[in-house]
Amino acid sequence: MREPSSRGASRSVRAVAALSDRPTKWLEASSAAWTGGEAVYLVGLVVYAYRTGGAPAVALVALLQSLPSVVLAPLAMWLGGAVARDRLLRIVLAARVGAIGLAAAALVGDAPATAVYGLATIDAVGSTLLRPLRGSLIPMIARSPAELISANVAITTGASAAGLVGPGVAAIALALAGPEPTFVVGTLGFVIALALAVRVRPAGAPPTGRGDDDPIARRQSQRRIVPAGASLGALARLGAARTIVGVVVGQRFVRGMLSVLVATTAIELFRAGDEGVGMLTAAIGFGGLLGSGLSITLVTRRRLAGAFSGAIAVWGLALAAPGLVPLFGAAIVLMAVSGAGKAVLEVAGASLLQRTVPTADRGMVLGVLESLVTLALAAGAVSASLLVERLGPAGALLAAGTITTVLVVVTWPAVRAADDAAVIPDRELSLLRGVPFFRPLQLTTLEALAGSLARVAVPAGSVVVREGDPGDRFFIVESGRLRTTVDGRPIGFLGPGDFFGEIALLRDVPRTATVEAIDPATLHGLGREPFLAAVTGHAGSSTAAETVVRTRLQPGAPA
Repeated sequence: MREPSSRGASRSVRAVAALSDRPTKWLEASSAAWTGGEAVYLVGLVVYAYRTGGAPAVALVALLQSLPSVVLAPLAMWLGGAVARDRLLRIVLAARVGAIGLAAAALVGDAPATAVYGLATIDAVGSTLLRPLRGSLIPMIARSPAELISANVAITTGASAAGLVGPGVAAIALALAGPEPTFVVGTLGFVIALALAVRVRPAGAPPTGRGDDDPIARRQSQRRIVPAGASLGALARLGAARTIVGVVVGQRFVRGMLSVLVATTAIELFRAGDEGVGMLTAAIGFGGLLGSGLSITLVTRRRLAGAFSGAIAVWGLALAAPGLVPLFGAAIVLMAVSGAGKAVLEVAGASLLQRTVPTADRGMVLGVLESLVTLALAAGAVSASLLVERLGPAGALLAAGTITTVLVVVTWPAVRAADDAAVIPDRELSLLRGVPFFRPLQLTTLEALAGSLARVAVPAGSVVVREGDPGDRFFIVESGRLRTTVDGRPIGFLGPGDFFGEIALLRDVPRTATVEAIDPATLHGLGREPFLAAVTGHAGSSTAAETVVRTRLQPGAPA
């Protein structure tokens, strides 16, 4: 039966559709809650560190938070096969509730600074694990490339909103009562995130939470314990992914400078006090919210290199500008512009990486990326502290902008080449999504099926399948016209977007009809094993397939 074509739909309609039907909504909501709590808590932590030891203490906290995570982030992703990703997400969130809650109690109880720093270090391990977990869960939940990008947009939007509201709340709390309330509010944010994460399950998982009933996705999500060298080797052989990882790590080095730069700029350059730290951080969050709105346009774009590199350039230049225009009001505006660039680059960078890394390698690549990012953030914080000491806050801001500009110029050719190497086969995925019993499947499963499709050119007059013959493949029509006959009697025609061959595979019977090409046609064939594994292993897909089969077996219906 012919499915309605969506080719005439406008780009904006497709974008709205992608954003309006997201099974990723619980992950997005949980992410917004934990980033909001984290934003409040981290502003308080930076101010607390600055009060107890100045800029070196801020850099020390950043270093203590980063180093343990270098080993634990990839290790957690390698062990992902032993614990389901959604369950591991909830375990990490619960651990962060405990660590930040205890840190709040330590502050209220006037415990030594070393106790607070130690608990912050433990929490930072959880923070480092959350990002690769979230990044690997999105492709497992999303069902199309557009939905994957829209999920990244929604998560970045939530993070930007949290980045705006969180520091604002922190600024008020710091003005009224000091750092202690920021830790309490941060703990509450993670409690809410944990409650929302209970609803996060890969597509197809039953309500009992016993696991994903999609066998292809389940096999792909399993991980072996592998040595670090093997993971680095996997990244080394993926040239496009290696490029994106390198640029992201360079950008995160400059981002690691940000906490020191914001604190010293607000307190030393502008004399705005603790509240100024919260105001500048909130400006970055406000800009991020605006940038997230702009990121919606990326949903329908096939090319992301320009948006990715351009956003990094905007982010870095706006970050450097307050060093040339030392006015607090101008700095707030420029930090907002910087935040907008940061939001766009995060969406484009995450989507580029998810597009260029095959499903089987995503966990390892994201784990290695998190380790490298953690090192870059720590190195950036230490470098910023040294630059502030030697050049002052204004000079350090200019240095950060220069590093970013050089990064964009040097890496642009490689980023553009990486964009060309995206592994998501858009045409094949579009054809698969046109089949009703493939629509419920998640993106990782559709990617695997797309990789199994074989393109078949059929001359006019050729018989594709003959009634009574054994069936070994399912077909989707990309172009051309075909005639369906039963006992030599024409019963229907097939065209672009139509499909046939599922009855023989699902019922294990000979072909029920003959299909012959009227014009030269292009088909995509899918073998018996991957077809049956995908359709019969997923409850929604199996139900939809049975509906199609029953309809086609009715007297007079096209077979």
